Amino acid sequence: MEANVIAADVCGARMSMHAERFRRDKERLDKFEESIAKLNEATALLTQMVAIHSETQKEHTKRIAFLENRPAAWWDRLIGGVIGALSGGFAAALVSLVVK
Repeated sequence: MEANVIAADVCGARMSMHAERFRRDKERLDKFEESIAKLNEATALLTQMVAIHSETQKEHTKRIAFLENRPAAWWDRLIGGVIGALSGGFAAALVSLVVK
């Protein structure tokens, strides 16, 4: 039974070694917790930035679509004006032939 008994100084040395390891591990864990807290803050900020960017992109998409359709609307007005002018000219010519 004497072989299973550990001397007090050996036990104390091992305990102090383990205590030092636990202290270092606690310091590392504390640093990791600080890093994780900073990462959580950064994630929250990035989430807000992505939401703002998404809204801005939707707004830009609407504006670009409006600007792309704008020349088509001008072209439609021009064609309508030409058709109106030609129709008016033909009507005037027809009326002038009928009135003569």
